[in-house]
Amino acid sequence: MGCCCSGKKAVLRPSSDAGPMVGGCYSLRKRVPLMKSPSKSSETQDTLKKQAKVLVLNLEESTGFCLVLPEPPQKAGWLAKPLPVSLRRLKGSRDVPGRYRVLQATALRATSSEGSQEIAQVHANQEVVLFELGLSNNVVTGRVKTCDEESSQTGWLNLQISGSPVLDAVNLLGPEVANQPPSNGFKTAAWQVGRQYRALETQALAEQPASTSSSATCCRCGAGKMALRGSLVQLQQLQDADEGLWMQVCVQDGPNAGQIGWIQSKTDRLLVDSREQWEVERHAKPKEAMSPSGTIVKMADAKKSDALAAYEIPDQTDEPIEEIDRQDDADASKRQLSCGYCVCRLVPAERNHPATIHHHHSAMELPESPPHRRQEKLSSAELERWLQSIYLRYNPSLLPQVPEFIEKHKDTESLLVESVCRKYRVSPPSGWYKTS
Repeated sequence: MGCCCSGKKAVLRPSSDAGPMVGGCYSLRKRVPLMKSPSKSSETQDTLKKQAKVLVLNLEESTGFCLVLPEPPQKAGWLAKPLPVSLRRLKGSRDVPGRYRVLQATALRATSSEGSQEIAQVHANQEVVLFELGLSNNVVTGRVKTCDEESSQTGWLNLQISGSPVLDAVNLLGPEVANQPPSNGFKTAAWQVGRQYRALETQALAEQPASTSSSATCCRCGAGKMALRGSLVQLQQLQDADEGLWMQVCVQDGPNAGQIGWIQSKTDRLLVDSREQWEVERHAKPKEAMSPSGTIVKMADAKKSDALAAYEIPDQTDEPIEEIDRQDDADASKRQLSCGYCVCRLVPAERNHPATIHHHHSAMELPESPPHRRQEKLSSAELERWLQSIYLRYNPSLLPQVPEFIEKHKDTESLLVESVCRKYRVSPPSGWYKTS
């Protein structure tokens, strides 16, 4: 947790990325060959000079190559990993996924190809979620979903028309949203408990939901706790008061991360943005979709109490639940996560013995269903109960999304379970099996 007396008045985006990101523009640190295909035996398409600017379009994990687009007139090609780039983001970079404002009207197409069917029109000042980049005739395209609640459309559009950008450079889910003009129609803004939003103004964190309440103070320096302008806050409670709607929030990033208190949602203007941070996850194409699908079964004669005995949801207490899955944590690889099997929970993940890591990876997978045994498909209620128990312990902010996860992974429940087990280093319930 940072100190309140750090002197900072706003949360700013880091000038450099932790690693190359899709949508990021970077400069090369040395000369490199640009390949025609993602293969070591591929022909060299061109040679990029030191300091050449490239846009990352795809970080292909399975091949060890990245699809990049150099500056014109050079064409897109593949660079071998690790990318020899300076991680300082250059002009033209975008967050993918991210939410952006449309600058000029354009057609929304069925595919990234310019000749594909037009399915809708997007208009200036409309907002869209960008969650994938593509390429058509060496022109960068984006797969987007419009943010209209009543008639949302998903399709592809060109990110440039006649050299002018189609989307604004500011990601409306980033800290820069605090510098944007106030949103129209904010009186209809609706916030939901458990979701994360951006603070648009710096506010002192009050002990109670009232303007006359004293400010909460830092246990380290005694200064008042604050939610800085542009910081990410997680909504824990909502309460109406004479002055309006108050929010109890937990600050998620910046120097005051981890601090909890009450702030106002709006006065004559919005003080907390109403755009949900997790919205981009709903539209992003899941990597698991490319893996073989599989459902989960259990033995029909198994005892009902066996599978979930170790995952009982504890009674609610007044003790705070520690958040260990903060997405903006720069040292995510060094967090001490509980694996659920042994004392390795006390050791950072990267310091475990290789044999232990191999054992854990295999233990986090669902076994294949045994033949010649009477089976029955796992019910959604059982899967929901298990997910709730895991998120309640390790990541409470995802509890509201459990029904959505189950719906999205219908008939591919095994992928969901194994992904959760690997992420939080827990073993799947005994008696559960996967079937293709």
